[in-house]
Parts: sequence; structure tokens; C-alpha cells
Amino acid sequence: MNTRYTTAVAGLVVVLLAGCATKEPPVAAKPAPTPAPEAAKPAPAPAAPTETYSRLAGRSIKPIAVKPISVKADCSYRDPTGYGGKLKLAMTNSQVSALQAEIQVPKRGNCAFALKDFHQTAREPSVTLSSNSGACTVRVWEQEGKVTVAFNSCKDRCQGDSFDYVWPILVDARTGKCS
Repeated sequence: MNTRYTTAVAGLVVVLLAGCATKEPPVAAKPAPTPAPEAAKPAPAPAAPTETYSRLAGRSIKPIAVKPISVKADCSYRDPTGYGGKLKLAMTNSQVSALQAEIQVPKRGNCAFALKDFHQTAREPSVTLSSNSGACTVRVWEQEGKVTVAFNSCKDRCQGDSFDYVWPILVDARTGKCS
């Protein structure tokens, strides 16, 4: 019995030692670093003015022509809700010589923009006026006979939260009337 017992203990020791002698599980390989995405490159301009951008194909939207803007406006507008404003704008060959805009937002306040508070930083494809202090930008472009005067990041030119409700001003390039 002593031999059986010794054999059994020896077998148990061998099994226990065999369990301790197994290889370590393989370590998962680190994933390869993801390459940084390339910066989005702007779409190239069409080769000829008659060529249509692919995103505009089959639609009635026309690309904005890159040409000098000349417009003169001294107008005011108001909609049925009371939203409205006044605009004095003079531009010749995309050079701004006068800008005075005031926008009233009912129950919110008003916004005011004057050329003396801005400097012109671009002429094409859109005229850009940047604030002398702050992040406010005024952009002007012409499309299909309408000149758009748009305002971006201009909360400091407005009362309260009225800038959150400001829309661009549209000017008929031929008549100088605005809406």
C-alpha cells in the first residue's frame, strides 16, 4: 500500500508541476497606430466657367461667380413680425467705402455695424470685413443679382441675445432695395 500511495502522490505532484509549467498565454499585440487623417483639401475650381460643380449637377443652383462687386444701397426693411433694419452700403470693385447697418429684433434688442469698426481683409470670392477688436466678421457676396450682407460671431455688436436671431440682409444689386 505504501507503494501505491507513493505512486499516487508522485503522480499528483507531476500533474501539479505540469500545470505550473504551462506557457504564459500570448500577450495581445498592440494595435498599429492609426495614421492621422489628412486635412480635407478644397475641391479644385472648375476648368472653365461653364463647367458645373459635381454637387450642383442636376440642380437649379448655380455656382457663385467670382467677379468684382459694385453696389450702392440706402434702404430699410421690416417684416410683419417687426423684424427689420436699415442699411447704407457702398462698394465699387469689391472695395467697401461705406457700411452702416442696424438690425432690430423684436423683444430681443438690436445690432449695429459701422465701417469705422472694421477693416477689409478680402475682396474675392467674397468681400470680408474683420472687426478691429473681437471676432465679428461681415461678409458680402453677390449671387444671381442679389447681394448678401452676412454677419458672423458678432454678439458684441448686439444687445442681449439678439444676435442669435439675426439674418443676413439681401440687397437687389440693380435697384439697391433691401429685405
